[in-house]
Amino acid sequence: MQDQNGDKPSGRVSVADDMPPPRISRSTYLERTGGLGAGRPSSGDKLLNGSWLLRISPTGKGNEDIRGPMRIEVDNGHIRVSGDIYVKSRLATQSMEELIPSSAVKIETNWYPSFPQSQYRWYFRSSSAEMKRNDLFVRFERHIWNAKQQQYGLKDNGTLVLTCGIALSTPPGAPKPTLVWQGRINFDNFWYDVTAIKTSPYFRGCFVEVDVMVNRQWPDVASSCDGLKQFTFTESYRESGMDFLATVDQTNIPEKASLSVPDLHTMMATYQAPPTAQDQWRLWLLVGSSSDGGGLGLMFDTGRPPHRQGAAGFSDAMMANITRIHPSCRGKKLGMSKHSFLRTMIHEAGHAFNLYHPKHDVHGVPVGTTIMNQTQDVLGFATVVNPYPCNATMGFDRHNLASLIHSPDPQVKPGWKEFGWGHGVAHPGIAEPADVAGISSGDLSTDLELRLEGIPKQLVRGEMVMVTVTLKNISNQPQEVPPSLNLAEGDLKLHVTTPSQQDIQVRDVTVICADRRFVTLQPGAEIKGQIQLHYGPHGLTFNTVGHHTIRAEMDLGNGLMVHSAPIDLTIKPAVTEGQQQLEKYTMNHDVGLAFSLGDTGLSQSTFDQLKQIATEFPRSYTGIASGLILANTLLRDLVNVRNGEILRASQPERGTEILNGITYLLGSLETLARLATVVVSPRDLVAPVLQEVRKHIQKAVGLDASSADKDGGGSEDDMGMSNVLKILDDHLS
Repeated sequence: MQDQNGDKPSGRVSVADDMPPPRISRSTYLERTGGLGAGRPSSGDKLLNGSWLLRISPTGKGNEDIRGPMRIEVDNGHIRVSGDIYVKSRLATQSMEELIPSSAVKIETNWYPSFPQSQYRWYFRSSSAEMKRNDLFVRFERHIWNAKQQQYGLKDNGTLVLTCGIALSTPPGAPKPTLVWQGRINFDNFWYDVTAIKTSPYFRGCFVEVDVMVNRQWPDVASSCDGLKQFTFTESYRESGMDFLATVDQTNIPEKASLSVPDLHTMMATYQAPPTAQDQWRLWLLVGSSSDGGGLGLMFDTGRPPHRQGAAGFSDAMMANITRIHPSCRGKKLGMSKHSFLRTMIHEAGHAFNLYHPKHDVHGVPVGTTIMNQTQDVLGFATVVNPYPCNATMGFDRHNLASLIHSPDPQVKPGWKEFGWGHGVAHPGIAEPADVAGISSGDLSTDLELRLEGIPKQLVRGEMVMVTVTLKNISNQPQEVPPSLNLAEGDLKLHVTTPSQQDIQVRDVTVICADRRFVTLQPGAEIKGQIQLHYGPHGLTFNTVGHHTIRAEMDLGNGLMVHSAPIDLTIKPAVTEGQQQLEKYTMNHDVGLAFSLGDTGLSQSTFDQLKQIATEFPRSYTGIASGLILANTLLRDLVNVRNGEILRASQPERGTEILNGITYLLGSLETLARLATVVVSPRDLVAPVLQEVRKHIQKAVGLDASSADKDGGGSEDDMGMSNVLKILDDHLS
């Protein structure tokens, strides 16, 4: 690390790359931490998650206090680390400053390190993080702060290693016993001793002062439309990992019918309470009347520092009088609906923490129903059945969560950098780290390409979702690859990010434990797999309306991975009578299981529901898939393996009749082949529907088995037919 004069602080140079030995045995550690040391900690891990104070101790002639907040997040089995470092010079005769600085934000027994902006020196975030034995091993990139330009300049890399004990201790001045870990950190080719003290299970903390205009009310507690859940400002942020405590200070702000931005600045300067300590994180919110410029609320930033200090929600703003708005606030003042008003206040506070509307964000965040979407955009997903604000997600999207937790202090802290800083070329900050995407570790192959295809941009809730996964050799050399483009063998993983930013790893209801298969893929050649995303052990995948992101990763073996580009899918609400009927049939766990297995089992009710789908929606993919499941069910016996009893006798005539009708209606033989492989269980090599579909396809184009299997030439139609049959044969191979 360099100071303003370009000098490096002293330290000790590492002579070996080995790390401090574990302080307890591996077996004891794993037993007492529930397997944390296994390298893939659970997403709910309480040991790592939260805010830490990182103290770096230079040796020798070091006369600086080097410290700052560090944030460790464990999400979906992946560890992410970020932090901000502040440096304070001191005389050689002076001791280290107190553990808890006076500017720390203290909320109950949690506290959050906060230091003067003038002491800010660098930001770091993990490029990889994993447990090795008892050690948390972090490789990080470091961004050096140019204090004169108030921007990041140079970038380098470093290493942090912490030995993770489980015993609690109470450092001097700490409000409660906590974890204190020792380790080492390397940057500028120096090793330093380091201490990490856990300060909170949340990641950041901020005091939020609320002042209220007379005859208005702060929406302290709001109920969901069904009355099953209650929301508060503090808990809504805490669910995102942020400890933002809101306190109502004054409720007697004089009434003014309409407020301008200058009015708001004047009111903030007049009514905001003085800080209990300088450099604390704090924000001012006003419950006001209405805005001169209209709208439900705003965060005011004049472009002069300090920035992003205050925001307001306007209680008197009128909601539209339309049926897609709930009667409790339809055509009424915003403040009359606590649910709507609370969402507005959380939204405006989000702007103060430098969050954009998704549709304006250069990171390509899609429009949906999460907190930072504008009310009008959320209304676009509302229906008469599920009106606003009932359809609003009281949480942040994945990108905004990553920003709240891991973006650097200058970008997030109210009062520091201007709104928008860190969001694009005009305000250069630091791009969102790749590891936040939750992808698996491993070197990326440049010889292969993984693609997700066949998913439209929009579907209605209840429609079956299927995807074609393609693995292509884009090199000029043959490549050995696993052909297992399914979710049962474990080589391929699909992740779906929901509108509430839950990361679902879509799995198959079956798990195939077998020797790993490999095939040779010639240059330019590709293999395909068909996968249904409707249902799995996680339940119904697309159970909520709004924007979803789908991405895939493939473990190629030998430490190599290949990732697909993410694709976007918006699930729209069922609006028409037909859509609502389809939704009623398909958003059912038994029907979902039939889509996963390609068979209805012994459930007559499931059979009947699939029959209704196939009959009422015969030309839709969902209807055709339902018909194929019915055919597969009818084409084979279901036998009690123990005694040989036939529990369900096959009805081949009925099954063939259904296939004949599907072939006639569908027209596209390729789609028929795709759907047939989608609805049967992966690696089900004896599914009768696949054999029958193959015969139907051959018959439809006048081919016999021998002509379809010939090598070499043939007509263009023959070549196209070979590709269609290959879809089936790849599944059966």
